[in-house]
Amino acid sequence: MKLLQKAQALLAGEITVETFRNLAILAKQATGQEHDYIADLWEAAYAAASEDVLRQAYDEELL
Repeated sequence: MKLLQKAQALLAGEITVETFRNLAILAKQATGQEHDYIADLWEAAYAAASEDVLRQAYDEELL
């Protein structure tokens, strides 16, 4: 569950486009239940991100 811990740490700070990039990388690396847990963190990232960050992440096809 090391990837999950890394994903949770990403959400502890300010949510930026880089946060979404790193979360996507971790989600691709994770498998099984760990992948499911990381996928659940996307909702928290959406909620905490600014509109500008969400727009940039969408433009980069991260969302």
